[in-house]
Amino acid sequence: MTDSCRSTCCCCARCAQLPQTLQALEQTTQVTHLGHDLETLALLGTQFDTALITTRNAGALMSGQGGYAPLQTAAMPFRASRRRVSIRVAPNTALNIARSSADQGARVPGALVAATPDGQLCHRIQYLSDYDIQVAQSLEPQDFPPAPAPVPANSAPETPAYSGNVVGLGAVRQARDCWQRADAGQHVNDLLVANGQQRAATLPYVGDARAWQIVPQVIESFLSYLTDRQRPFLRVVPSGGIAQIDGGSLDRLNRLDSVLVANSGASSFSLDLSVLASVWVIASGRHWQLELYDEDQRCLAAILPDPWAQENQWADLLASLPRRR
Repeated sequence: MTDSCRSTCCCCARCAQLPQTLQALEQTTQVTHLGHDLETLALLGTQFDTALITTRNAGALMSGQGGYAPLQTAAMPFRASRRRVSIRVAPNTALNIARSSADQGARVPGALVAATPDGQLCHRIQYLSDYDIQVAQSLEPQDFPPAPAPVPANSAPETPAYSGNVVGLGAVRQARDCWQRADAGQHVNDLLVANGQQRAATLPYVGDARAWQIVPQVIESFLSYLTDRQRPFLRVVPSGGIAQIDGGSLDRLNRLDSVLVANSGASSFSLDLSVLASVWVIASGRHWQLELYDEDQRCLAAILPDPWAQENQWADLLASLPRRR
């Protein structure tokens, strides 16, 4: 890890020294498999006080300090807290929740982790204080994960499954029919399904005035523009059915090789530009956002307007970005 990475407290997945798979974690410290679902983790997370909370995927990483904001599932209105770490979860996602012991020799604190079925660690809560340790220890192992909760009658219909590069006509029709009335939460929900791959597959078919690609290379200058002018906005990093959300203006933006590292207070957001393959502008009624994807159409991050800013100014800004030909 470079000195610059260390000074920002958190860095990209490529620079991180922490184990990135459940198997690698088990080789370094004692791991207790807990068998709970994401909703349980989201409820427990509200009790933490000074924990370091991190979500990562193939090309982006976000860290924040403190505890979770109030529980926010995909069926709830979209919210972004200014004081706590905002997490939006898809409760029925298959993830393995585990607790790792502290490694004093390596100076690695204890943690609660969420791993995908293939063992990739997508979310981590690290803790040092006695109080946070007690919170983490209060989660008892379960022999079997609880059955999936029933879907509320008024929730969005189940999204048809995505298979490879083929997207079903039903998924396209659903996206087109719901597009103009979808709010920020519904658009973020789509990024929690299949790593956003089904979402990316439908974007070319929702309409040229609703979604279009821009030149990926413009992202660095776009973030520099927002940083220089202290314009607040939301950053979202989805991974494995969890989306971590951070808002406000950026204090500084640095580039380390191909990695952009943005800091805002005690939180950080990192993006590996070498992994970034496409960027889409999403225009859904009054809601506009950017979505960033890798070459496999997995969503790396989304950039949303500040909830308290004027929407027309944000839309005008995104509309001015150069389109990809």
